[in-house]
Amino acid sequence: MRFLLVTYNDSDGVGQTVVNLNNNLNSLGHHSKIILLSKSLKAKDIIKIERDKIKRLINFPLEFLKKRFFDLFSFGNSTVNLKKIEEYTSDSDIIIIFTLHKILSLDMISKLFQKKKNYLFSSTRYGVSNRRVSC
Repeated sequence: MRFLLVTYNDSDGVGQTVVNLNNNLNSLGHHSKIILLSKSLKAKDIIKIERDKIKRLINFPLEFLKKRFFDLFSFGNSTVNLKKIEEYTSDSDIIIIFTLHKILSLDMISKLFQKKKNYLFSSTRYGVSNRRVSC
């Protein structure tokens, strides 16, 4: 099986869990990769996705114009170009998403769901864990 793991970074608690899962999947003979925005480890199967500089310049001040503080850094926006993510999702059988923050927007998720893949959303925040969506 070919796995794609999506997370924000490889250094915090979630990121370390994703790196361990990636290592275990590869040691079992699967093909697994991680895509993320902030990379601290030097591994060839951990891929840093570059953010679009124009989107970052536009989105940053717009985030502060939101009226509700709790919506300030929501997962609804992304500074990543969808084509950069699609090149990795097309090569994967199963995509496990650990975080949406700044990586995947709602629009990107709906476009990715149109590709007939198996998705697993995994988060321990707010008591949610392992929600599987098969498209």
